[in-house]
Order: sequence, then structure tokens, then C-alpha cells
Amino acid sequence: MRSFNPLRIAAAALVVACAGSSSESPFATEISAGGLSLATDKTTYSIADVSPGSAGIRATLTAAPDKPYYAKLGDAFNGAVDQNPLYIAEGTDGLVERQSGNGWVKASGGVLVEGVREVVLTPGKTYSVFALLSTPIQTGTYRLTINASETAGGAKTLVVRSATFEVR
Repeated sequence: MRSFNPLRIAAAALVVACAGSSSESPFATEISAGGLSLATDKTTYSIADVSPGSAGIRATLTAAPDKPYYAKLGDAFNGAVDQNPLYIAEGTDGLVERQSGNGWVKASGGVLVEGVREVVLTPGKTYSVFALLSTPIQTGTYRLTINASETAGGAKTLVVRSATFEVR
């Protein structure tokens, strides 16, 4: 019979915990709603990562496998109904939220100069999403939120959120 060494178990647990805390882990922060899933590329961003002129907060949106949804996340300069990448910015159906006490507040988003437009989220398709922030940017816990509808121009009845991530 094999005996268990408590130090070995503690060391193994520490290795597993450290391995799971990478801020570069793709798709580590995924939450699904209505068949849509939204996952940020990192669990921690620096203020420089999310400041104007940077790539912003990057995420992956995977559309529902069985039906299309619609959301104002497109670049108006691009006339296509199905676009990739998508943008969370002022005037879109997406927002960046910062935790404030027990609730969430909308963070100031960036602006797409050409404007925004509604796009279709084609079943089973994967989209790159860029979330833009404007200054001043506060450190804290954030999440991405996208509101979508089941019909073009319809009421936003579906909300999909990323898991939380940190801005330090």
C-alpha cells in the first residue's frame, strides 16, 4: 500500500494552481448564453494594453451553432453584413464594464470614426472582437458584455458576457 506525502500533495496543488493562472491563456474566460460564447484572450491586461492606440482588449466570439443572431458590432465603413473583426465601442451593442462595489458600471469606450452598424453573427462562425477604451482608464475588475437579437433590427433579448479580467 502506498502512503501519501502531504508535502508532495501540496506541491502538486501549487503547480496546478500556478499553471492555471496564466494571463496569456487563450479562451480561459468563456461564458455562454443562447449558444454564443465570449472569451477574452487574457485574464490580465496592463493599462498600456488597453489604452487608446493599443490593440485593446481582444476576445473571441463564437456564434451559436444553429441560428444567427444580430448585434451592432460592425464598422459602418465596411458595408458587409457579416464582418470580422467586430468592435465593442461607443454606440455598439457591446460594452466594457468595470466592477464597482457590488455592481457594474459602463467604462468609457473608444469611438469608431466611421460609425457602427448591425451585423449578423453567422451560425458556428468564430469572430475576433476588439474592445476599445478611452482615458482615463482605471485599474480593476472588468468584463465584456454583448447584447444581441434573434432578428435583424429586433429587440436585444440575449446577453452574453465574458468572465472577469483584471486591468492593472
